[in-house]
Amino acid sequence: MYAQHESMKTKRLHIIVITVVFAIILWLSVKLGSTYQVNVSSSVVIENVPPGMAIATPVPRTLQLRFRGEGWQLVPLLFGTEPDYRIDARDLGTGSKTITMDNISSTFSSGGEVLLVGMIPDTVFVELEHFAAKNIPVKSDLSVVFRDGYGQVGRTIIEPESVTVGGAASFIASIDQWHTVRKTLENIQAPVNQVVALADTGVFRVALNPQSVRVRIDVQSLAEKTISGLPVEVYDVPRGLEVIVIPPKIDLIVRSGIQRLSNLSSGSFRVSAMYSEILADSSGTFMPDLDGPYDVQIIGKRPDRLQYIVRKRL
Repeated sequence: MYAQHESMKTKRLHIIVITVVFAIILWLSVKLGSTYQVNVSSSVVIENVPPGMAIATPVPRTLQLRFRGEGWQLVPLLFGTEPDYRIDARDLGTGSKTITMDNISSTFSSGGEVLLVGMIPDTVFVELEHFAAKNIPVKSDLSVVFRDGYGQVGRTIIEPESVTVGGAASFIASIDQWHTVRKTLENIQAPVNQVVALADTGVFRVALNPQSVRVRIDVQSLAEKTISGLPVEVYDVPRGLEVIVIPPKIDLIVRSGIQRLSNLSSGSFRVSAMYSEILADSSGTFMPDLDGPYDVQIIGKRPDRLQYIVRKRL
């Protein structure tokens, strides 16, 4: 009796499984028989560029294609290998080629069953030009957010400072620097020493050598220090005159890394003003120019403005 009961349960389970599978097949046949539109990325491959030549136009590395067809016809596009569109540069000669949706459609034609109905960009121009190369400086696009109480000391060091950029002569002539990729570093409290990739144009236009650089940033705990008794110098005073500055010396409040501050002295700074600029200030006072090390921030001075007296030299 027990064996008979188990046999009936197994039979009912088989019937349920068969029913579910049949329902899924029926559902898929209905769905896949309907018409859909799908978006597919297609790689662009440029082959056989002649020696001494380069791509002069900004050809994208991928095309966004939109196909329309019945569901079962679109399955290979969705789950197969990514399609690519190949351009043989030998066919260009010294002229140019315009690629439109019609060109792409003929490449991916499948007997009219699947239609190409959209392409981004809608037109691609391919043109060759003589190759050129030059060394240009690299600029860091790192954005550094420091932990409270910490900051950068000194300049950002990039190694190597310049890279070789090769491509179409007209494009190479128009550029004077190359950026790293944009990247944000947060909560930084220690020196930065990272290899950072150079920015990618996203088009077939340039060759970079090397393709990455090392970025070094000295990060220290910040502190403030007062540099006292700096004399104020006035330049270009006419012969026979002298300028008496009141007071003749000022104090500077500076900020930098603790190690850097320990090496500072009054000789590290210069406080000055031009005679003509003093007279041009109608307030009767002036703000001097402040010069100091590039890696030290001047955050204040005492006093802020200075008085002066112009008199004949004794």
